[in-house]
Order: sequence, then C-alpha cells, then structure tokens
Amino acid sequence: MGILTRRTVPTRTSRDRRATVTSSIGTSSIERTGRFGPEGATPVDLTLPPPRAFVVDIPFAPVDLAHLMTRRGAASADEPHMSDLASVLRELPDAVIVTSCSGEVLWANRAAEELLDDDVDRWLGRSMLDAVHPDDHLIAMNACASVGQKDVGGLLAVRIRRADGELVGVELRGRSVVWELEQAIVLVIRRVGDRGALELAGNDSTMLHRLVHHSPAILAMVDGDGTLLSVNAAITRCLGADPDVVCGNSILDLIDETDRRAIGDMIAHLDGDVVAGSVVMRTVDGERRWFEMRATDLRAEAAVGAIAVSMSDVTDLRSAERRLQRLADTDSLTGLLNRRAFEERLEPLLRDDAADVALLYVDIDGFKTINDTYGHHVGDAVLAATARRIDDISPVGSLTARVGGDEFIVAVTGSGRTDRQACRVAAKLSSRFVHDGISIVLSVGTSSSSRDPVASMIAEADRDMYRVKRRRRLESADARDAIRPRSAATSDVHVVGLVPDRRGA
Repeated sequence: MGILTRRTVPTRTSRDRRATVTSSIGTSSIERTGRFGPEGATPVDLTLPPPRAFVVDIPFAPVDLAHLMTRRGAASADEPHMSDLASVLRELPDAVIVTSCSGEVLWANRAAEELLDDDVDRWLGRSMLDAVHPDDHLIAMNACASVGQKDVGGLLAVRIRRADGELVGVELRGRSVVWELEQAIVLVIRRVGDRGALELAGNDSTMLHRLVHHSPAILAMVDGDGTLLSVNAAITRCLGADPDVVCGNSILDLIDETDRRAIGDMIAHLDGDVVAGSVVMRTVDGERRWFEMRATDLRAEAAVGAIAVSMSDVTDLRSAERRLQRLADTDSLTGLLNRRAFEERLEPLLRDDAADVALLYVDIDGFKTINDTYGHHVGDAVLAATARRIDDISPVGSLTARVGGDEFIVAVTGSGRTDRQACRVAAKLSSRFVHDGISIVLSVGTSSSSRDPVASMIAEADRDMYRVKRRRRLESADARDAIRPRSAATSDVHVVGLVPDRRGA
C-alpha cells in the first residue's frame, strides 16, 4: 500500500538480549524472576501485572521471537527460561499475533484462535486486514506503519469479523520485534465487548468515548495557538493521518495553504464565540478535501479548557452540487451556458462601472435546410462544431452561451473599448468554415454596453444580426443577377449557409 515498509534490522547474539513481558490476567499479578542469557548475566524480571494491554517491551534488535516461539525440547544451559517465556506467550488470555510489516500473520497464540473462531494455521501467510472491518482498514494500516517510530503503539479500537460472521470490537496495541531476522510487529488484542458493556452500564463517559471515536466527523481539541491536543480516529479515515503523530502539532498543518491564514486568524480571535465556515484540508497524500468546520471556544470551561473543533467532510456533497449546478447552467448539447445562466452572470458585469461589455449575437445561416437535408443528427453535430468555434475565437474571460435553436451569444468583457474587440471577433466568426463536408456561414450582430438592462443589450445585438443577415442576402441576390445574363443556360441556386464543399470531391 506504500505506507507499510519491510526493513531488515541488525541482530545480536542471544547472549546480549533482554526482555520484559507484561500481561493482564484478571486482577491478579504473577511474578517470576530468572536468568535470560549466559551464566553470570544480569537477571531479568518476567513480571505479569495487570495493565490495559499486553506489551512486549523489547529493545531494538531483541531476541528473535521466531526462535523463541518454535523452540521444542529442554532449554539449553545458556537459555534456561526461554521455553517458559514461550509457554507464557502461548497461554496468555489476551490474543497475541505476530505479523510482518505488510500485515501477513506469522504466528498466533491459542487466545487468538479463540478470538478469530478459526484454526490459526489457516491464517498463517494471510493478511491480518482480512479480519478487520473495511471501514477500519486505513486506521489499522496507519497504526502498523507508525509502530516502528514509537516505543510502543497507541491503544487502537477496531472491529474484527470472526469466522462465524460475528463482528466484535477489540482493542489492540503493537510493538516492533524481530522475526526470523526480519522486522515484524507483535499485536496484543483484547475483546472489549463484555467489559465495554459493564463499563457502559456504570459510566456514561465510556459511551461518549466510543461515540467520539467512531464519529464520522473529525473531532479535535486545540489550544489558543492552534496546537492539536487530542483528536479522534476520524482524522485517519478522512485524511489518512495518525492521531498520535499529529497531536502536538498545529492544526494549520492539515489545512490547505489557501485557507491557512484565515483559519489561523479565526482561532486567534475566538473569544467565547462559536464560528463556522468551509475549509480545504490536505490528506497525507496531498489530495484536497472540503470540510465544513465549526469551532467552539470552551477555554472558560474548567472541565475542557480548550477550543472544540468539528470538521465534516463535504467533498462528495460539493462535487454533487457542482454537477447539478453545471446541469442547471449549461446547454447539454454544446456545453455552453444557457440563457438564464448567461444573463445571471452578465448582470453584475453591467453594474460594475469599471467593466466594459460588448455583445455578439450569432446565428447559423440556413440551419433549417441543413436539418431537413442531412437529418437532425448532422444538425446537432453542426451546432456542437459552431459552439467550439465560437468558444475558440472568443477572448479569454468571455461569456459564451447558446440561447436558441441555432443562436449563440458572446459577452466580451474588459476595462475599455471592448466594442473594437467585439468587431474583430465578429469578423473572424463571419468567415465561412467547413464541418464534415458542409460549409457553414454565421451572421453576427453586435451591441455595446451603455448600462442598459441585459435584455435591451441582447435585443440590440439581435437586431444588428438580422441587419447583417438581410444585407448578406441582398448582396447574394445582386451577385446572382450579375452572373445570369452571361450564362442564361446556367441556373445556380445558392442556399446561404448550405454550400457543399467541392474541394474535397
């Protein structure tokens, strides 16, 4: 997955290794002391007090656990109690599983077999993630990836599916160890269902802790400088970040640079207030995600003494809204704006005294004849090709729209003399072009901004377009009359806008 790496670690001889094993067994404590190493070495205490979870507290380059777990027969004189230690690990009431750094199961004790309700031999070589609920995969992978950077991994709550299909909640903690001369991870897993039910019955705070942990929103506590004091597991699900890593750092490190200053100012100026807004955050892979953020100043509350921040991922919602907005604003055939969206965007430009606007109204000559002669599918292709041509020729920043069957409109905007720019665009658009063997002629009218209403400007450009069309028809008729006396036997009927292209014939 990219975040899990396998590293070879240096080893030492068995004469220079130390270990302390700790496990919870009910509420009692078992203590054993024996030699672990060569004769004359300092004794090592094997103490089993009742902490929250089992920890194999081993220095880097510890005893090779593969050697320890697979021993058979009596211990040697140099290792008198290694077999006893292996027996303790096998018989612990908490599930113990050794995995590779990429998650494959290498070894498990009897309690792990009971937890999974499956023969442990069937799990050897399989990924431990196969047993983890899909929603918790990212949390588990990030935790495994960060184990090598800590003395011991943080306590992690995930859900595991047993072989019988039952979904159970567990707590687990991991530590980097050596297995067959390779770095591995030892996981100690405890089922929390029964204990959690007892705690919930007598302690509402435990229920709240569970709710916060499984909340889909990122819930965090920050101080007045924006330093993260605590955060729930949603930060892993949403951003791929490890809670243990980000705590102690600034929340601003998770926010996109475009919003970083605004959020920093918001936090700095909170004074018993509640503020809300949108913010762009970055995942650990650099992806931009949109969140709705709400910050509540609870520093005056003695039980809290911090700023409570909640952030809900609305990226998918925003994407859906943008898609719906595009459908509402654009013409589905050409991709240009529709008339309503065009007028809505043109209105504020006309109200801006610093902006200068000129309109072009464009019509395809003889479009009905194209439809009747070649069919509507060809007519649609001609409309799409015309829209592309208009969009390509229009200056950057112009508004382009399809406002009727074969009618288009362009708003050229700028800081001055856009009427001249519009005339140059009109001249280019009026040039005949060919699409799929069909010559297409456009009639273009223009109007300049005089702070008139949008409808008035569009109407003026439309009238000018019809003046251009009439003038062109008169010029075409005069040209036919001039040709006819010289060749009375030739009758060439010219349909404006539908001139077959003979050059490719």
